[in-house]
Amino acid sequence: MTGPRARRSNQGDDGSESSGGSAATGGESAAAGASDAFSAMMDQLKAAAEYFTEMGTNALSAVPSAVSAAEGRIIPTMASIPQLPAMPPMPGSLTAAQFEVAMATLKAQRASVSALKDQLTAFDNQLGVLEDLLSPMASWAKSWARAESSVTSSVTPPRGNRKS
Repeated sequence: MTGPRARRSNQGDDGSESSGGSAATGGESAAAGASDAFSAMMDQLKAAAEYFTEMGTNALSAVPSAVSAAEGRIIPTMASIPQLPAMPPMPGSLTAAQFEVAMATLKAQRASVSALKDQLTAFDNQLGVLEDLLSPMASWAKSWARAESSVTSSVTPPRGNRKS
């Protein structure tokens, strides 16, 4: 017999090799023994994995229906539990965020003032145009009022021709 089983048969109860005509040197027999131990361990791991897989599959069918019904009520209830509030920001980042908000507010207010200046300038220009348009009309109205008063002051209506 050759291979790992043949070497095992040459070993005594204490694990030492007998001198039964083995041609392997000491280093080769140690490597073969380690390889045998590794394959035995792998076989045991595979058997354990198969056993636990079978147990898990069988355990699912062993769960009573009352447990499944309770699970059906518990899971939606757990979903309705409110989440914990978020942790407050650290003081340094809070201060930095406050400064950014303040700077953005100042920038917006300055933009608003600038826009207001532009609107006031446009309104002032419109008032100037309106003043330029009304100035000749005001002088014409003044002249008309003088002419009207000179005409009406020189002419007096007759007193006796009143209709009753």
